[in-house]
Amino acid sequence: RGSRPVVLAFSRCVAEKDSNRPTTHDSLQNSLAPTFSMTFDAFRQALDDKIREDVLDKSHSDFTTTDACRKAGDGYTCNFHDAGFQDTVANFKKLDLMSGRFTLKLSLDSDMVAGKVSVITLSGDRGDPVNMMQFIGTVVDILETINPGATRRDEELKRVVDELGLMRGDSTDGIGKPRTAIQPFAAIQCLYQGSNITTQVECRFVPRS
Repeated sequence: RGSRPVVLAFSRCVAEKDSNRPTTHDSLQNSLAPTFSMTFDAFRQALDDKIREDVLDKSHSDFTTTDACRKAGDGYTCNFHDAGFQDTVANFKKLDLMSGRFTLKLSLDSDMVAGKVSVITLSGDRGDPVNMMQFIGTVVDILETINPGATRRDEELKRVVDELGLMRGDSTDGIGKPRTAIQPFAAIQCLYQGSNITTQVECRFVPRS
């Protein structure tokens, strides 16, 4: 994790020496940072298609797709449709497993470099089982979007869930420390903290060159 800032700083020094003029950090970052081979629109469309594919009720296949996305700095931030989440809450209540009101706490941020997606960050919450399920399902959908077939077999899905600690609780060793899975196409890092600090959870997908 510490190597990238060092490489960027060293490259900047070399560039300034060769050109005899300052070179902006942003331009160097754009030239050096690896990206996924997708524009934001293509990534969003592919992610929504994958979410629709996994929905059991095909008559309401858009109930858990991305909802509104807005430009934020050099990237985009999106929320998700709430209807599918509320249906799941209602089913839990029918089984007398939940009570009260629940809000979907799921958002996606996409950093951009030269028109391509560079870093994908999914933020969610594990404060209730439905939000936790929604978060884990979306992590898997993003993984399948950028690397189709990555979790096709049950053993592959279990390995990813275990490696990233997606089912971690407060009693898990290493809670509060990030878990990283290195794939040929990306490095994926997920952070769960103790619930006495926060129930917010996050996974970040960084492309590998």
